[in-house]
Amino acid sequence: MELSLIYLLLAVLETTHSLPIDASSSKNRKVTKWYRSSILEDDTENEDQGILYLNIDEDSNSVDDLAEKVLSAFSLTNGVSQQDVSLTQVGSNRGRTRRDVISGKDGIFGKDDRVNMRTSHEAQMYPFSTAVMLSSGCTGTLIGAQHVLTAAHCVHNGKRLLKSAKHLRVGLLQRSGKFHWIRVQRKYVPKEWKKQSPQKDKLRYDFAVLKLKRQHNRQHMSVQISSLLPGSKIQFSGFHGDKWYHSLWYTYCHVYRKSNDMILNFCDGVKGVSGSGVYVDTGDKNAVVGVVSAIAKGTVKGKELKFNVVNSLTSTKVRQISKWVARR
Repeated sequence: MELSLIYLLLAVLETTHSLPIDASSSKNRKVTKWYRSSILEDDTENEDQGILYLNIDEDSNSVDDLAEKVLSAFSLTNGVSQQDVSLTQVGSNRGRTRRDVISGKDGIFGKDDRVNMRTSHEAQMYPFSTAVMLSSGCTGTLIGAQHVLTAAHCVHNGKRLLKSAKHLRVGLLQRSGKFHWIRVQRKYVPKEWKKQSPQKDKLRYDFAVLKLKRQHNRQHMSVQISSLLPGSKIQFSGFHGDKWYHSLWYTYCHVYRKSNDMILNFCDGVKGVSGSGVYVDTGDKNAVVGVVSAIAKGTVKGKELKFNVVNSLTSTKVRQISKWVARR
């Protein structure tokens, strides 16, 4: 009887100390024009950044046609000059309890194929144990004894450091279900992301490295150039916004279309999974070859279609990441 009362009290305390976020708060936005596209920003710089939505407004004739338009939006030679391309950012999951606050299940493609990595078992095993939670509401991947790879939009909005990232911490999920938090000492974001440059150029640099104040004691992944092709398996683990706060979920699918910088796929991933490392098996160790970045939305003959967009790691990006990790 006493034990039941203790459990009840703990449940009440957890609920009162962590309030869910209203994921539908997208009004009162202002438009900042960039090149032939626009970014919708919240009026307040205090808003946490969650997942990016790339919107293709022109209707497409087929799935391949839409995929080509999405990839063209990121290409060096803009092939979508006659269409409207916009980018919106939706707040993160910072401060949630039971994370069922997302309406419409954006980022779930057909049947939900996400697999729960049990907190006391699989989540403590490599490679799943390399997934970490950012206090700003995103996911990251351990890529060194003191470094984490994530998405740039999880810490920086393109103009300034996010308020939620000024005292950023990284959480390692423990067997007990609690997080072991380590403060971030330094944040590295590509200069191209911070420039007032065309949107299609900025989004190719949606990756960042966090240096922790002290080392962790877990295995980490390496970083390598992506060689994924259409049909190749991709996989990642992260903390999804419609699941319990302390639960880690594994997702896999196959590459649908790709360019040098971007990979389009139908892997399930909702708000909160931004920044997750897409990895491949290299034999004795796994390597990160991409970062979960955005959801691309468009229409095919009037019907809405979405892609999960992964920022593919090129030789230039890998060199930059390696330089950041090597800094003292």
